[in-house]
Amino acid sequence: MKHKKFYNLEHANRYLTNSVIMINNKPAYIMDVVAGVPRKNFVMNFIYVEDYIKGKNSRDKAFTDQAEVDMNPVPLGLVPNVGVTYAIYRNPARRWKVGLSSENIDAMGLIDPPKAFNYGNLLLSKDLVETIKGNYPTFNVAVDKAEEDSRRLIAFSRNFAIGQGDKLFHRHYPRVNVGVIKQRKPVLKDEAFFLAEVLKEDMNEPESNRSSSR
Repeated sequence: MKHKKFYNLEHANRYLTNSVIMINNKPAYIMDVVAGVPRKNFVMNFIYVEDYIKGKNSRDKAFTDQAEVDMNPVPLGLVPNVGVTYAIYRNPARRWKVGLSSENIDAMGLIDPPKAFNYGNLLLSKDLVETIKGNYPTFNVAVDKAEEDSRRLIAFSRNFAIGQGDKLFHRHYPRVNVGVIKQRKPVLKDEAFFLAEVLKEDMNEPESNRSSSR
């Protein structure tokens, strides 16, 4: 959703309250929406997720139509922390929310069996912030870390990770290795060759663009 127009205050609250969108290129949790005075628009009361994690109780305000407000879906995927074991998703059902909320957020283990997540906590977590930022290590760094400890799972993009020593995993195919690492290069299995183009893009992605969504 790129437009920022709402029919009325109830409509704005239904779509935005208790969800995460981007404001000033940072994930922000919308607490509520109030009428803007004197402008014919709406004002969001929000807190940056990183500030919440740090225990800061500082609220900010922004008009829904400000240029700094981005209501496009936040970029998700594999959690970039070293030793990551899961990916964060948004369920297809919108359930009236423009932003990411406890109603539409989901997570799936990549190697380990699925576990129960407290989605309310996940929504305001460091893992979510790091995933949105997308600060992944390069492929070569991921290979080095995986060689150091075969128990680790190292994501080098939103889509791919190296784990169990030399195996390649994709976020949409949990507990199934889609390839292997040979001579420090990824080699897809025949049945996973349809992922070649995405893998090539992730391998060649400039460091400055690693936070972009795909």
